[in-house]
Amino acid sequence: LFINIMGTYLSTPVTEKQTESDAALDCPVAPLAFGVVDMQGWRKSMEDAHVGVVDRVELPRHLLLQNPNNKNSNNDDKEEIPSAKIFGVFDGHGGPEVARFCQLYLVSVLTQQPTWLEPQPLDNHNDNDNNDNPSTMDIGVALRMTFHALDRMIDAPEYRNEL
Repeated sequence: LFINIMGTYLSTPVTEKQTESDAALDCPVAPLAFGVVDMQGWRKSMEDAHVGVVDRVELPRHLLLQNPNNKNSNNDDKEEIPSAKIFGVFDGHGGPEVARFCQLYLVSVLTQQPTWLEPQPLDNHNDNDNNDNPSTMDIGVALRMTFHALDRMIDAPEYRNEL
């Protein structure tokens, strides 16, 4: 296969597809299956990355949605707590380095955020979503804190060799 390279684009798209799938069908609260397909296309290299985790991350009890249909939303320690489902798609925007960095660190940084680890007082949320459910507010705050932490990590000298 001969591919003529024209600047940041190829003269012919690379159409081979990479696939990935996983499932957590036995989850008592949110059974699901997912699939991902990516294709390099006209770019010189695949610049995008993704993460899909359905069963390796314990969902802290305080983050269970307070939903009357959710059998696990009470404080009965005998109830099975479902795993967190975490998905992300990272667009390389001209290079794969930051997308791959986020793919590598998103889950570990997210699960170390204070609002992920333990309930936070409502007045610390500073959330403008007008959401009355503290668990979804904690998740939203944890995600925002994660994105800011990843930005700081990308700029930190100790992570430069990973970019």
